Amino acid sequence: MLFSHKSDRLARARNKPSFGYTKILSGARESLQREEDYGYEYSQPTSSNRCQSVGPSNLYTYDPMTSGSTKNQQRHRSVDGMDLLSDREEKNWPGYSSVDVSLSNEPSRDHFSGSGSFPNSSSEILLYELMESFFSVEIGVGENRLNDTRYRNELESLKNDYDLAVQKLNEFMYTIKTFWSPEVKRLREQRKVDKLQIAMLQEKLSQQQNTGTSSFRELELERELENCRYNVMVKDETIRRLEHGAANNMNPDPSGRQLQELELRCRQLDSLVAHRDQQLHRLEEQMAELSFSSSQRDATKDRRIEELLEEITTYKMNVMDVDAPRDYTDKTISAHELHTLRMKMERSEVELADKISELSAVQTRLQSAGEENVELQKHLRVLRDSVTAKEQQAALLQSDIEALRTKLENKNEQIDQKEKKCERLEAELSLAKSQASDLREFNKVTEQRMNHLVARLDAMEALLKEKENELDKIKQKLLSQPDLQNERKLQMQLEESNRDTARLRSIIDDLRRNAEKEKAEQLETFQKEHRQLTTTIESLQKELSDRQILLESQNEKIGDLDRELCDVAKLNKDTSSPKTQDEQLAEARKEIDSLLRMVQNLEKEKVALVSKNKQLQSVDDEHRMASSSIAELPKDERLSEQFVFRIEELEEALRESVSITAERELHVAQQKQLNQQLSAQLAESRREVCELHKRLTETTSVDQNEIAQQWETERMKQLEQLLQLKHEALVAAIAEKDAHIALLEQSRERPKEEIETLRQHKGKLMEKLTEENERRDDDAEGIWA
Repeated sequence: MLFSHKSDRLARARNKPSFGYTKILSGARESLQREEDYGYEYSQPTSSNRCQSVGPSNLYTYDPMTSGSTKNQQRHRSVDGMDLLSDREEKNWPGYSSVDVSLSNEPSRDHFSGSGSFPNSSSEILLYELMESFFSVEIGVGENRLNDTRYRNELESLKNDYDLAVQKLNEFMYTIKTFWSPEVKRLREQRKVDKLQIAMLQEKLSQQQNTGTSSFRELELERELENCRYNVMVKDETIRRLEHGAANNMNPDPSGRQLQELELRCRQLDSLVAHRDQQLHRLEEQMAELSFSSSQRDATKDRRIEELLEEITTYKMNVMDVDAPRDYTDKTISAHELHTLRMKMERSEVELADKISELSAVQTRLQSAGEENVELQKHLRVLRDSVTAKEQQAALLQSDIEALRTKLENKNEQIDQKEKKCERLEAELSLAKSQASDLREFNKVTEQRMNHLVARLDAMEALLKEKENELDKIKQKLLSQPDLQNERKLQMQLEESNRDTARLRSIIDDLRRNAEKEKAEQLETFQKEHRQLTTTIESLQKELSDRQILLESQNEKIGDLDRELCDVAKLNKDTSSPKTQDEQLAEARKEIDSLLRMVQNLEKEKVALVSKNKQLQSVDDEHRMASSSIAELPKDERLSEQFVFRIEELEEALRESVSITAERELHVAQQKQLNQQLSAQLAESRREVCELHKRLTETTSVDQNEIAQQWETERMKQLEQLLQLKHEALVAAIAEKDAHIALLEQSRERPKEEIETLRQHKGKLMEKLTEENERRDDDAEGIWA
């Protein structure tokens, strides 16, 4: 009956779900099956996926209800890993936190002393030696803890690298216009190198896990060896005591001997229960510290169950061996004593069954922890693949951004070329205008001179007419008067004509001298002005070269400012950054406009000086022509013939001047038409430049608004994720405290101090949870406001 009852309790303990791990394992298996069937991650928000247990599995469980994933739509996993990143951002996979199982089960000497211990001191010494051997085994476990911390640090570093890659991708996400670029081959080679590095890291992790499992196997073998030694020691002690009792009491009382044997058996069972307690606590600590792979875990579980069953059978055989020499014919013992001894034995067997059930529960927890470790390793591989894909996509995006930058630089160069062309056309237009004004002034001067010469010719013609009239009168008088009178009159007339010629010659000489003097003075003034103008032109040319150098430096500064603006637009995450960038762009454009105005003013001054120099040269040429015309005045005595010849020359000069003026007017009209065409082209080019500026400003404003919106959404997501993680951590800690308090209350001792401290910690955590909820509500109201 006892054996059947014990086997039934063992079967119930094996089939009993411990701490809610079976629910977690079933939910994880269902999610993995869906993932393998459909090829994408499928999460169903059910209450069975939540961890309702206490222990290390709380830190690894994934709750889809509290995560940010609300999309039930099927998504295709592309080769580049965009969906993996979105899955990771939406599902909020937890980090790889360390497993901590706090079990205050340190071995003490109270288990091996008291009413259930052996009477002599030699057995206690052997048990203390066993305790020291167990402590030496736990030192090796501490070394494995250091290895586990190193592995966790490596996992944390990998997670940090992944977060950095995700941040880098989010920075360049808003500039996606095209996906493929000519650098795909280089990126594929980089992908191969990254895959090789990931394979090396996985091999390293597998080697480390194999070393951890081998060390755990050695510890387990040492523990089993110590258990065997302890069992042999207990059997030797019982045999020695029986022999000692048989030697001392050759004819003992049968009832007393049976009582002693039953008491010895009860003590043995008590010590065995204490030893099983110690083994269970140590197994829990080691399972909290180490993790198995799936294949090794199943093998060790089956092997451990077989070993425990073999030990139970050996213990039963030992009990049968111990009970063999009893004399069952003696029935002098009382029924009450037998009943009490049987109750003690049943109680010890029940406790042993409870410990075995706890051992099976711990083994199931170990199995669930191992499965979670395998799932997390799979997720880590997926994350690494997504990291490589994101890095490749980041490189592609970087190349696209560089291509866009080159396009923008080409556009800027085209705009600069058009602006230079406009400036050149404006300079040509100003030159044409100055030439037209010079021609007009020259025409005015020539007209004034022609009018003056015409007036002088009219005066000379009037004098000629008077002389001819006088000659006619003289001829008539000569015809009417005698010869002497005629000769005298002719002599008088000749003298008067000689006087007139002398007077005319003196007048012509005076005019010639005055003209030469004026010409010399004008030449001197013109030379002085020419020198001054040449010096001013040289200075202006120097200033122009300096201004051109300044313009080039300003253009370089503008390029540097544009690059800095691009860098600031990438790195800056505040909403006030677009305003500062617009202000800097406006200042740079104002500086460019001011420099362009300065260049235009200098060009205008240069054109004016050149036109003035040409005008002075034309005036100088005119003076030379006037002096030559004055020098070519008639020097002969025959005034009438020279005057007639001069009049004909002047008429020819007038005709030529009229034809020249007509040609120049035609040229001026053509120049006006050209100026109108150039002004129309200038207006069109300016309009195109204004449209380009407007487009640039619109595109920059739109990009900045999109960047600000993306930053705001990312900030909101990150805040929600942080608050959610805090909430989950506090809820898990409170659940753990509740479970710990419940375990302590269910125990026999019920330590009040520990329970009170745990309740105080729980109260603090509840206050912190309420504060976090209020703070979360306030932040949500502020964000939506």
